[in-house]
Amino acid sequence: MRDYFGDTKTFLVPEVAVTQSPRLNLDYVAYVNDETSPGGIKAIAIETQAIDLRGGGVGPAWHAWEAGETQKWREYFTREATRKGRRDTVDYGINTGNVYKRLGTQVAVKGEYLKQIGVPLYVVMQATILQQLRSRIAFTPLSHDEPWDITFMGFDYDGTVLNDGRLAMPHVETVRTTLEDYTHAMTSSGNANVMLEDFVTKVKRKAAAQLRQRSEDSKLF
Repeated sequence: MRDYFGDTKTFLVPEVAVTQSPRLNLDYVAYVNDETSPGGIKAIAIETQAIDLRGGGVGPAWHAWEAGETQKWREYFTREATRKGRRDTVDYGINTGNVYKRLGTQVAVKGEYLKQIGVPLYVVMQATILQQLRSRIAFTPLSHDEPWDITFMGFDYDGTVLNDGRLAMPHVETVRTTLEDYTHAMTSSGNANVMLEDFVTKVKRKAAAQLRQRSEDSKLF
């Protein structure tokens, strides 16, 4: 809000549903009273993106905690895997690919809506996720004084704990672009030299791996 409005008193409204069919929600809308603007306010939309996790449910760990056996949490996963006939694996991590798939489309759709009514869009996320997004959607960054439609802001935890116990999340970078450039980058392939032979090889390799896995699973039963 300070980036756009400076020190002007700003109002922040969460979870604004701007259309119903199809439903389109904005995480936040920030505005200032401005009699010179249409409707008497000057506004920005703010989209925030958390990090998705991969690796499945945490039910077994929860049950271990309920039973007072947190030190045996891994055994609970083994029991569930055996009961459900699944592989006994625990592999949690950051699902950056899923963030890209969901956020990439949201920015384009919401950006198009907001462009029509002249409201800028801010997209706020962890810096590593912003880097991931930019590696997949290589839009052209603009200088601060060029006209823009979308501003991406990245933050990150630097190990600092504030006096009130909160973790400090300082600003890392701000990147601006236009809706046109963003959507063009989103729909353009980043692979300049696509080879059919490479595609076929990867499909066959995956198919062979699936056959081997099915053969191994059948031996278990």
